[in-house]
Amino acid sequence: MAVVREIRADEVDRLRPCLQDLAAYHNKVSLHFKGAYPRGTDDDRLVWFKEDLDEHKSLIGVVEEAGEIAGFCKLNFAGTDGTLDILIVLGKYRGRGLGKLLMDWAIASFQKRNVKLMMVKVVAGNPAIKLYEKYGFQLSSLILWRNF
Repeated sequence: MAVVREIRADEVDRLRPCLQDLAAYHNKVSLHFKGAYPRGTDDDRLVWFKEDLDEHKSLIGVVEEAGEIAGFCKLNFAGTDGTLDILIVLGKYRGRGLGKLLMDWAIASFQKRNVKLMMVKVVAGNPAIKLYEKYGFQLSSLILWRNF
């Protein structure tokens, strides 16, 4: 049975395949900015993840299958506010309940830290919106932007 475990900053480089899969997925399902995700490089994001873990601003939980990280969830904390920054399950592992497993871990992690307001940003067109709604998340704002 799969379990979620927290990773250390020195393991962050193992998330690269998930970030690449996430970019391909967002560029496929996005209604409005296909080809524009992500705005930074994977290297920049991995450095940022390491810094956030070292500074205790974030937690990253991973699910592993056959020695590979099948998915991960990054949580950010600021006082009593929490952000589900990223939740990704590699395409070949989708449909096995790993997203739910990561969401359960995220909610429990927020509750342990007495988070009162949880936020998640979702790309318009991403079917994962349904998963977040099952956990009680509701649309509260829209962000409009444009590429040049």
